Amino acid sequence: MPDPKDETRTLWRPVGPAELALVEASAWTRFPPRLPDQPIFYPVRNERYAREIAEKWNDPRGGGVVLRFRVKTAFLDAFPPQVVGRAYHDEHWIPAERMDELNDAIVGPIEVVSARDDHGTRASYATVASRYAEEMLDELQRKPLDRALLDVFADRVRDHGRVLDLGTGPGQVARYLHERGVEVEGVDLSPAMLDTARAAHPMLRFTEGDLRALPYAEGSCAGATAFYAIVHLGAEELADTFSELARVLAPGAPLLLSFHLGDERVHLDAWWEQAVRVDFFFHPRLRVEEALQRAGFTVEATLERAPNPTVEHPSRRCYLLARAPERP
Repeated sequence: MPDPKDETRTLWRPVGPAELALVEASAWTRFPPRLPDQPIFYPVRNERYAREIAEKWNDPRGGGVVLRFRVKTAFLDAFPPQVVGRAYHDEHWIPAERMDELNDAIVGPIEVVSARDDHGTRASYATVASRYAEEMLDELQRKPLDRALLDVFADRVRDHGRVLDLGTGPGQVARYLHERGVEVEGVDLSPAMLDTARAAHPMLRFTEGDLRALPYAEGSCAGATAFYAIVHLGAEELADTFSELARVLAPGAPLLLSFHLGDERVHLDAWWEQAVRVDFFFHPRLRVEEALQRAGFTVEATLERAPNPTVEHPSRRCYLLARAPERP
């Protein structure tokens, strides 16, 4: 039987940007000490409650970041659960002077989840993750234009620090950049897709994250790719999303973005003959350009192409190369 000393419990912690940056600085292993006016640390015991806190109080735009972590049950036994509202509003109250003990009792990394509506993304990609990886893992071999654009991007960011591959999926773009000497980290909303990416590319780092609330400090990333990463975002979400990208990118850092051209919302109830419920959004080029510009980006180049229906969905495609805003 398992040793009771090895048992853990999963907890959640809604955080703001300052605390998030400190957790990242610890290599996702520790929470920072409490401030003098913060005598208690309040991890919560279910994701629903954590998301509610993040949505209502941590992000005025209606989202936020939630951290998920595992703690040894033997430590938590000293701090009985406290219900502070509805039945699911339960949390632990850990005195500030016990923070070092709490951090020492954390097992594995502290992970990021999102507090926002995902239009069915997580659940649907959990269903199709294996098939998606089979279909897409080597797709760049059939897309010479994508490879050429990624080569240009790699030349811009090589040796400049961490670069994000947003909406990484099974990690095909991250791998391509890594092979060209780029320090790349894949980011995706779907834990199931990240599992496939890690299995296929154990040499790379992959992080769960939402484009609309990224787990990175301001100006900490040297560039980003976002190949079809906005496909699950509605028109009203673009401006805030690009503002979040502008926040984490270094001044003048490049963003290489691709998306399906159009102006429709496509809902799927079946994908590769598997039941899903997910929405895809196509966008006109000018809508995306204007949203980037409102976030302070400078659009440097645009390119449109017809689809190759033998290897991809038959929609017209657009690529944008943009530069993050300079800061005063």
